[in-house]
Amino acid sequence: LTVLICVIVTTYCLEVSSNHNVQTSQCPPKCSCGKQMIYQLESRVMTVNCSSVGYVDIPTQLPSNTMALILTNNMFRNLTHLGPFGNLQFLDLSHNVIQYIDNQWLFEYLPNLHILRLSNNAIRNLRHGSFSGLKNLQSLDLSHNVLIHIELHAFGGLNHLVRLYLDHNQITELNRSWFLSMSLLYEVYLSHNRINRLDANSFDMLSQLTHLDLSNNVIKFIDQRAFNGLINLKFLDLSNNMLASVTAGSFTLMSNLQTLNLNSNPMHRITSMDFSDLNVTEISLSYMPVLRIVDRKAFSELSQLHSLKIHDNPALLFVHSKAFNNIVRLQKLYLHNNGLRGISSDIQLSLLNLRELHLYHNPLHCDCNIYWIKKQLVNAEIKNITTIFTYSDKLVCDSPVTSVNVPLRQVPLTMLSPVCPPTSLPLFYDHYNLSVGQTLTLECQALGVPTPDLIWLLPDGSEFNSTTNNKRLVNQNNIISIHGVVQSDSGTYACKAANSLGFDISSTAVNVINKNLKIVPIKVTSDTITVAWIGKIPRLQLNNFQLIYHIIQSEDFIHKIHLHKSLHRYTLKDLSPLTTYEFCLTYFHQYIINCQNITTPQKTAVKLGITQITNSHIIVGISSFVSVILALLFLVYILKRFRTKKGYMDPDGSKQDNMSHIPLENISQP
Repeated sequence: LTVLICVIVTTYCLEVSSNHNVQTSQCPPKCSCGKQMIYQLESRVMTVNCSSVGYVDIPTQLPSNTMALILTNNMFRNLTHLGPFGNLQFLDLSHNVIQYIDNQWLFEYLPNLHILRLSNNAIRNLRHGSFSGLKNLQSLDLSHNVLIHIELHAFGGLNHLVRLYLDHNQITELNRSWFLSMSLLYEVYLSHNRINRLDANSFDMLSQLTHLDLSNNVIKFIDQRAFNGLINLKFLDLSNNMLASVTAGSFTLMSNLQTLNLNSNPMHRITSMDFSDLNVTEISLSYMPVLRIVDRKAFSELSQLHSLKIHDNPALLFVHSKAFNNIVRLQKLYLHNNGLRGISSDIQLSLLNLRELHLYHNPLHCDCNIYWIKKQLVNAEIKNITTIFTYSDKLVCDSPVTSVNVPLRQVPLTMLSPVCPPTSLPLFYDHYNLSVGQTLTLECQALGVPTPDLIWLLPDGSEFNSTTNNKRLVNQNNIISIHGVVQSDSGTYACKAANSLGFDISSTAVNVINKNLKIVPIKVTSDTITVAWIGKIPRLQLNNFQLIYHIIQSEDFIHKIHLHKSLHRYTLKDLSPLTTYEFCLTYFHQYIINCQNITTPQKTAVKLGITQITNSHIIVGISSFVSVILALLFLVYILKRFRTKKGYMDPDGSKQDNMSHIPLENISQP
């Protein structure tokens, strides 16, 4: 028995020693090899750690039982080969300088790879089939690169992927084709990119998705069917985008959505029914710098809503008393760090299960609008029970003057009346400078008990009502709008809040200035007029202007020319002499910007027959032309004479002497 035990122990020791020697001999230079806890795999596995060793190429040989390879903080620029590493499950290539994945067969020999980390590199493009062969990959991290272009089938073959990290890149648009082969995805991270819109059916292939992060982009538009197909989505983050409003019905398609984050978007108001018929348990609408109002029924039919966060919105002045409709399970309402001067007691009455109301750090106006809050604080002290007002010691009066910076707990209940005159809440600026054609929109709300009425006062001192003779002026839900202002709309507009105990008025000064564009005549004849336009209007905006003209004191049809950026002047032809035309520049076909009257001169008479030339320039020109012709004729004449005379001359003078010796008598003889 002793011998048998010795044999077994010896065999085991030799095997361990052999394994140790093989692993040690195959461990790449400068690397450490051994079992290490890999949290992504949730276990201790054989790990080769070659981080921060200055490698420029991937090691070609690893211990055969390697399951994790860490190659972070090296100098890899281009991935051309990997493996074969048949047992590898975890590969970390983050924090290198990899610019592109050049070899489509790069991952073909990593059949068991589960996690691939390529974050913090310099990858700009992904080609078709970039990850071919990774049929068992579950997590792909491409965050913190400079990705701009992703081809349609770049993620082809990743049929078992469940987590995709594409955050902190430069992606500008989404393509649904990217997700065709990744139907098992349940987490997608796309934050910190440059995505500006979400089109219909962008994620309709991802029915298993539960977590979608689109924060810190520049999204301005969301199609009503953008989230179609996300039937299992539970978390949606759209914070830190450029959403000015909520697209009606855009969230209703996500029947299992639980958390919706819309923080830090430039929304001016939460309008009626923006959030309705959802199963969400938590909504966050905080850190919005321009949010000013929460409308009536802004939150309606939210049967599962448990927590609503509308805090740290410094411009938020008014929450409608009927803002919350049929929200029976709401327990926590966060309204702290806003600009609220008070809220109606009707809000608490509509939220029967409310347990926490965070109202601290608001500029409270301590009058009848705060009376109900003070009364509850007093009753809670008397009965020694907990009030719904969390951090009630931080409820501090900001006005009136007698109560500035006084904690509400220290204000005697007898100093507050259950009724009081109204307080107007102007949701407009002190003054406006507009140009012709723009739209003026003013909004006003009020607090008071009894509930006050609101009346608008126009610049002429009249009250706006149904008999007001101005078709461009609209009043709806305490909002007054003038579409296409003209200079006569300048003046003071006021909002008057009144109840049986008094009134309060807030006003604003409106100044409407003309467009900086004028007509200038360039050339005028008896039948043509050329005009140009000068000013400080950008050329791209000239498309909004028109040039019209007609004869003064005539009912003739008004002619119209549309301006554009490449048109700087215009010539009108076939006009009548001794006629005055009115030229006007209009804005959007209806607002007259500038006019100019131009009169054509008398037509110059031309006599038939011979007309005496009196213009000295014409006389000089004709004289010069005649002189040149005469000179040329004279020169031709001289040349001809010279050639004729030369034809009779003997070119050789010696011939004359020879001819003189010929006997004359021989000439006459036969």
